[in-house]
Amino acid sequence: MITPTLASEFAQNIDGAKQHGEWWSGRCPAHDDKNPSLSWKDGEDGKPVIVKCHAGCSRNAILASLGMEDHSPREALPPKKSNVAYPYYTIDGKYLAEKVRGYDDSGKHTTRWRRRNGKGGFISGRVKGELYLYGLPNLKNVRDGDTVYIAEGEKDVETLRKHGLVAVSGPDGAGHNKFPQEAVKWFAKKKVVIFQDNDEVGKAFAQDEAAAVSKVAESVKLIDLQALWPDIPEHADISDYLQRFGDGMLPKVLKLIDSTPYWKSSSEDQSVNSTSIATTSTTKFEYFSAESVLNEYIEPPQFIVQSLLAEGLTVLAGPPKYGKSFLSMDLCCSVATGKPFLGFSTVQSQVLYLCLEDSKGRIKKRLTEVNHDNLVAKNLFFVMNAPDMDNGLFDALEGFLKDHPDCKLIVIDTFQKIRGASSGSDYSYMIDSRDGGKLKSFADSHHLCLLVIHHTAKKRDESDPFNCISGTTGLPGAADTNIVLLRNERMEGTTNMYISGRDVVEAAYSLKFNKDTHLWEFQGDAEEIENSFRKNLYTADDVVKTIKEAVALGKGTWHGTMSDLSRLAEQTSYIGHSLGEPRAIASAVKQYADDLYRYDGISYTAAQNGTGGRKYTFTQANCKGLEKWVETDIPFDDVKDSN
Repeated sequence: MITPTLASEFAQNIDGAKQHGEWWSGRCPAHDDKNPSLSWKDGEDGKPVIVKCHAGCSRNAILASLGMEDHSPREALPPKKSNVAYPYYTIDGKYLAEKVRGYDDSGKHTTRWRRRNGKGGFISGRVKGELYLYGLPNLKNVRDGDTVYIAEGEKDVETLRKHGLVAVSGPDGAGHNKFPQEAVKWFAKKKVVIFQDNDEVGKAFAQDEAAAVSKVAESVKLIDLQALWPDIPEHADISDYLQRFGDGMLPKVLKLIDSTPYWKSSSEDQSVNSTSIATTSTTKFEYFSAESVLNEYIEPPQFIVQSLLAEGLTVLAGPPKYGKSFLSMDLCCSVATGKPFLGFSTVQSQVLYLCLEDSKGRIKKRLTEVNHDNLVAKNLFFVMNAPDMDNGLFDALEGFLKDHPDCKLIVIDTFQKIRGASSGSDYSYMIDSRDGGKLKSFADSHHLCLLVIHHTAKKRDESDPFNCISGTTGLPGAADTNIVLLRNERMEGTTNMYISGRDVVEAAYSLKFNKDTHLWEFQGDAEEIENSFRKNLYTADDVVKTIKEAVALGKGTWHGTMSDLSRLAEQTSYIGHSLGEPRAIASAVKQYADDLYRYDGISYTAAQNGTGGRKYTFTQANCKGLEKWVETDIPFDDVKDSN
């Protein structure tokens, strides 16, 4: 048994053990001790316990009587020709190959690969094109926020696994670019702890690993065992440390991990990660090669609401008092319960909703009206008062996320409430861009969706709905996604929701607010809804019906005034009334000019008719020339294009 480092662990083997401050006392096992004559205390700097027998027994005699010994720093070489095989598997546990470590006849260390041949034997080498990471299947069920350990070799992985820790190692030892980039994705949102071997190559390789996994991991720590083992030999590792000082030293290792600061890249780190720094006498900037970025694994954006909300900053803008808060509450409840939002699937998570313009009573009323189920009570949290960006907002959000690490959606209602005092009422591009950049940086660093509620400007821009967002283009330019709600002026009670962003497909959807359920309801693609509405108006209009009847009677062509057209309407059984004043009829003809051609291929010309008003000529055409009008459900443009 290896001599422990902790006095308390050593005490378990001594009769009459008692603690007196840092020292312990008990009966010496090396002689017939009637009165306690043995003293001991914790070893220093990770070394074995300090032992002293006041009756004169030597340390070796005391340890021998207990079956203990002080091990040498390095593990003795196994007998010549002894082999240890380390099998490698896919993430799903499918066997790939195994690495065999051993020694040749001269005692020289050897490493070789082999794989089963299906006949009870082996063939040399490993299959190419597969991800080789020792311990990979252990990562499949590791949850976000859990700790994963990376060691330099398979032996260290087994040492850590023996203590119940999830550990992996690369397949080819230490060295530049030897860490498999394909493995990086399995460390996403995990706390990663890297044990570096005590040599130049091992430390450089650990930096390489840290630079790779830091792109996706929640955090990364690099552990230097010299803090516990000041005279650590070169090449020593975590297995050597625990063998030298005993498994009882693991708590000290874990304590060292807790006290180690998070790894951050530096200019030296960047050189390991194929990144260079260009400098002048006064400035410097970082750049990277196309080769390095092509070989780097970059985590794709994670959607909180499929096709609508991804990680990053999203701005939702709409007119004041337009139901944005009901939409936000429905969103928060949907994500908190994992239920669809507007028909789009969600990823269930905890949600923080900053209702900075509401009272608690209004929050309760709105929550009661749109609540989904009891999961909301557990996963949705509210804030009514928050500091602005210049006075601790981000610190407060950090504190909440520390207590609620599963939160993936934060909604701030409204943007103006959290703008810093330095922003004032100045909506310059620089200030809008700066404030938006701060919010985006926070969202990106925590891999969550930060949704900011904002207002649209009073002046409406029909050509580009995103120009309606209040302020300059600085805020929407900083955001990853912009969503704008605008009333559809043609369709009463209908709202168009326009979406544009870096990770979403640009789209426009039609929504209606249900006053009975207090929920926004998804109607479909805005363009399709509008086209259907437009065609229904066109088809139902009596002026259109009369024009189509006139063209049919004229076998493809009709000539006459608007008064003539009105008299034809009176004579037509399914209309049976006048169309009104000629001027009003002419206005309707002008209004439906595009639709007449679009849906029925009817065009018209108008010419002066002396004092009798303008005379119109309506003509229906298709690929075969002039013909009698025939009703069809297919738009004329589609018929023309298909022929």
